[in-house]
Amino acid sequence: MCAFGFDFDFDFEMRAAKLPIRSLLRSVVLVLLATTSFGVNVTYDHRAIVIDGKRRVLVSGSIHYPRSTPDMWPDLIQKSKDGGLDVIETYVFWNLHEPVRNKINTCNGFYCDQFTPNSNTKPKMWTENWSGWFLYFGGATPYRPVEDLAFAVARFYQRGGTFQNYYMYHGGTNFGRTTGGPFIATSYDYDAPIDEYGIPRQPKWGHLKDVHKAIKLCEKALVATDPTFTSLGPNLEATVYKTGSGLCAAFLANVGTSDVTVNFSGNSYCLPAWSVSILPDCKNVVLNTAKINSMTMIPSLSHQALNVDADSTEAIGSGWSWINEPVGAGITGPVKLKGSKNGNSVDLSSQQWTYQIGLKGEDSGLSTGSSSQWVSQPDLPKNQPLIWYKTKFDAPAGNDPVALDFTGMGKGEAWINGQSIGRYWPTYISPKSGCTDSCNYRADYNPDKCKKNCGKPSQELYHVPRSWLQPSGNTLVLFEEIGGDPTQLAFATKQTGSLCSHVSESHPSPVDMWGSESKTGTKPGPTLSLACPFPDQAISSIKFASFGTPSGTCGGFSHGKCSSPKALSILQKACIGSKSCSIAVSTGTFGDPCRGVIKSLAVEASCT
Repeated sequence: MCAFGFDFDFDFEMRAAKLPIRSLLRSVVLVLLATTSFGVNVTYDHRAIVIDGKRRVLVSGSIHYPRSTPDMWPDLIQKSKDGGLDVIETYVFWNLHEPVRNKINTCNGFYCDQFTPNSNTKPKMWTENWSGWFLYFGGATPYRPVEDLAFAVARFYQRGGTFQNYYMYHGGTNFGRTTGGPFIATSYDYDAPIDEYGIPRQPKWGHLKDVHKAIKLCEKALVATDPTFTSLGPNLEATVYKTGSGLCAAFLANVGTSDVTVNFSGNSYCLPAWSVSILPDCKNVVLNTAKINSMTMIPSLSHQALNVDADSTEAIGSGWSWINEPVGAGITGPVKLKGSKNGNSVDLSSQQWTYQIGLKGEDSGLSTGSSSQWVSQPDLPKNQPLIWYKTKFDAPAGNDPVALDFTGMGKGEAWINGQSIGRYWPTYISPKSGCTDSCNYRADYNPDKCKKNCGKPSQELYHVPRSWLQPSGNTLVLFEEIGGDPTQLAFATKQTGSLCSHVSESHPSPVDMWGSESKTGTKPGPTLSLACPFPDQAISSIKFASFGTPSGTCGGFSHGKCSSPKALSILQKACIGSKSCSIAVSTGTFGDPCRGVIKSLAVEASCT
């Protein structure tokens, strides 16, 4: 893979956001030359990164390779490219970023549209756009609505941005004991566009893909000239990139919390609250960040018991064997030195002592499961602290992503075939309050604004990479610190549950249809699209379909007062048996069940 390329080709660290620009670009060239058989010339100015004379704005995403397995890397990179990324960022240690303090001049945060470089010769670069937030043991699960993330991205490029990087685009898993920080959980999912298991998170992945396409439609204008800014009213701003040669791109932003209709260049535009409309020709809206055309996918979890080998020579009855970790540490009483000639003793209790850290089981290599010390008896010790457990099991059938459900266990670490899947702590429950069923994305986001899973274990499911599993004869080792029941462990496989989409007559046509009018002579309109996520799947059922005034969210749609009786049969005919389908959202397709009302189409489907 090239280090800095034309389609999807550069791979250098932006984690700290932090190399001085010239040093950063020099690093790009060095990596490129080390990984390809040709060289490129990389320069920059205040409006673009220039690669062999080609002026570019770039979209990047963080994938830290230790948090996924080598078998996952090719698919993660392909899905990143399919999602519209130009760049993959990965980790380089901080002392290599900033050998001299305070020379770094880029932006990290949830919003960077107001950031200004410290020199008018440098491009505006956003090196950590926080796509969500990390989970910590004892906390609820944070998430960032895609409408807000898309708004932040569009605002950055509207205000002169050249390069932005999602931290994270795929967060992955803190395998082993690599979590760092106080109480950071094993899952580093981060509510990223590609989830911990390597599956695109919809609608976040799809909507951002559309945002990236819309920005690329404006690229020639963005890199050619400086923007002009015009106020359209309180919290309303128009930004225009226009050249003498006729290039023109515009962004219309509403940074308020109420929908507004504005006049721009003689035309009227509806701007939803906290949104940006992108106009690649300064006339027609190709995308509004608050209007989502991409589908939503709700995954389902299929639980199955851990299929242990109860007949093995190492385990009796329960299928488990165990070893007790010796208990007791430190000084439990006074220590005296005796034997002096005068019969006196010296009390050493308050003197400085050294202490050997670690567990005997660690020194003995129990995590591999190969020790001869394992005990097997019909009565398995349960709810006992400081104990090692081991069993043999068969992998779940199929290719779906796999997790272990640690319900019933207390706190510890787990190894599969000698590989640590991380620390588990299902007994640490998140607060009962602070979560919302739906989070209002309008106005500034912070990590405490949008949370879910209150009153539940912070993390119950722990990712087990498929590449670490054999069809049968796998070894699972647990070190339990506070006590639990390993017989309650279960597998959970992640599958496609429901596919949904909700598109109104007021939505722009899909970004992919931009420019099709000049080819077909017909102006495209709003379109609802569904697609099964895996190659061997097809749409098998339409669970809900309504054209009119439906309400609700995926998994909970309901008919409104106005609903076309044709909707369900039209969707069934168009979609069932196909991998994907698209339907025009119009009265021409469904008839008009309520004149004078803006209607929408809501659909829920399933794939098998």
